[in-house]
Amino acid sequence: MYQLLKAMALPPASLLIIALIGHFWPGKMKTGRRVTSISLILLYLLATPLVGDALLSRLEVFPPLPASGPILQDAQAIVVLSAEARQELEYPSLSPGPMTLERLRYGAWLQRRTGLPILVAGGTMLGQPDSLASTMRQSLTEDFRSSSIVWLEDQSQDTHQNAIRSAEVLRAQGITRIFLVTHAWHMPRAKLSFEHAGLTVIPAPTASHNEDARKNPSIESRISKLLPSAQALRDSYFAFHEMGGLAFYWLEFHS
Repeated sequence: MYQLLKAMALPPASLLIIALIGHFWPGKMKTGRRVTSISLILLYLLATPLVGDALLSRLEVFPPLPASGPILQDAQAIVVLSAEARQELEYPSLSPGPMTLERLRYGAWLQRRTGLPILVAGGTMLGQPDSLASTMRQSLTEDFRSSSIVWLEDQSQDTHQNAIRSAEVLRAQGITRIFLVTHAWHMPRAKLSFEHAGLTVIPAPTASHNEDARKNPSIESRISKLLPSAQALRDSYFAFHEMGGLAFYWLEFHS
């Protein structure tokens, strides 16, 4: 029920619902048309790369770690957070989704640079027997050839639970200082959660937006930023999801 209500409250579903309400607005037709028009205009704007990219970029406040040279941090372990998984017919078991693979790739690369053990975090999906964490560990060993120690946190259903249960596993190993791997736009909420759980967090964001690509764009690039796309609408969805989640966590942790 929670997932259904969340989907209805966030764009694009919320704006489409409002547009339908405006379309069937009883009585005053002008009011109904105005509600529908505003909703569709907002939906169009959120579906443009200009808006979607800008919203998501506002959350990317932590810079990536240096791409080369030594990493001068005294972390004791690497924590990689899950995102999603898929049940694909060509594989016998659950497979990491695209965003989870992006995080795993960076976690494996960071492990090769530092030699640190890895903890993967993610519980079971609805109707699936395998946890995201077990799927991630399998991918690390089989796809990324990681030979490091891999601990599992496979009981959580959200970022807050990731943090609490990961901290329990890590403290049992005497670990309190970690590299935290997740998408750059998810890092503010993740860092807040893990620090609230008592860990010292060194942000290790991945899949950051490339600032250099936005400098001196061509005419074609500028026009394309005004054309709606599924990717831009997804970016806007993630941005609203993260901003809402960050505000909720901040209020909960400071109440």
